[in-house]
Amino acid sequence: MTSYVNHESIVSALGKEQDSQEIQSLLNSLQIAFADIPVVDKDFMTRQLDLNEQGVTIVFEDIGRFRKIENHDLGDGPYVLKNIAFMGYKNKFKKYAKFPINGLSFDATLDEVVAIVGEPTKRPPRENMPIGWVYESYKFAMFWPDAKNRMESIAYWWNT
Repeated sequence: MTSYVNHESIVSALGKEQDSQEIQSLLNSLQIAFADIPVVDKDFMTRQLDLNEQGVTIVFEDIGRFRKIENHDLGDGPYVLKNIAFMGYKNKFKKYAKFPINGLSFDATLDEVVAIVGEPTKRPPRENMPIGWVYESYKFAMFWPDAKNRMESIAYWWNT
């Protein structure tokens, strides 16, 4: 049985270490283990996994990128969840089955999103750029590249 990730579980997992209950719950929902997420950037010790069939991209970074830790080498870990994205209408990705914010879908217009999550805190000068909401500990953005009701993605970041 597939379980889906929701907005609250994402927000609670951002910035948490790989062994935390929040991360374990998130990874279980995605049916993956931390060991499945490969290092893709050895300079910054970034781990990323694109789950094309699920419509998800997940990124972890070594905690040493965010805190000064004595005698710590990047790659020693632990790793923290830096960002996660869910794909809607994006090439090479299958659409994520359930939009993470209740009451919305990848077919939602900006007006429908604003009615549920409030006014964005970041509106770009051009139309085909991500629209963002920034909070103290996290931020998220939605992207409508062409059609007003065919969202390409929603991405969340730990606001470090």
